Amino acid sequence: MPHHREFLADGGDNPRRRFAQTLIEAFAAFDAPILVYSFYEQTRLKELAVEYPDLSASLDALIARLVDPLPFVGGAVYFPEFRFSNLIKSVAPALCPGFGYDGLEGVATGGAASAAFLQLASGYLTSPEDVDHLRSALLAYCHRDNPRYGRVAPGIDTLGTSMNGEQTNGVENLAAIEKAKISRRK
Repeated sequence: MPHHREFLADGGDNPRRRFAQTLIEAFAAFDAPILVYSFYEQTRLKELAVEYPDLSASLDALIARLVDPLPFVGGAVYFPEFRFSNLIKSVAPALCPGFGYDGLEGVATGGAASAAFLQLASGYLTSPEDVDHLRSALLAYCHRDNPRYGRVAPGIDTLGTSMNGEQTNGVENLAAIEKAKISRRK
């Protein structure tokens, strides 16, 4: 079952340590695979583990739980609704009808979210009303954007098939494949 926790730095100081601690606490409550759709998150977590050695064991444990559905989706699944793209923003609406970014005001794409966060973190906005408005728009985007992984997982589950042809949990299959790859690299 998807869990939602949020962390949005206020721009007053370096938020990385607080972010790492919040992330560790949020994921300590359950041990399910963590779906991410790129190596970006893994790379950032590794950087945090180096920067904060006292948190490295916990961050490494999170990294070990990361599962990227892109290889599975890109290599084994195609729907015309993907429109020749394996980006999560193309895959999620195809696997989960009704999911989308319509109706968001101000921040409705990853690029807009990055720009909004830069404005907040840099102190560029000085009006408390502008800060509150942009922060609300960014949080609304994140509330819509982050659950896409949880919404894609059931779609992947319906496609999951074990090697012997039995119906299985696709997310668990992805986790097993990723763990096998990690074991071979060691």
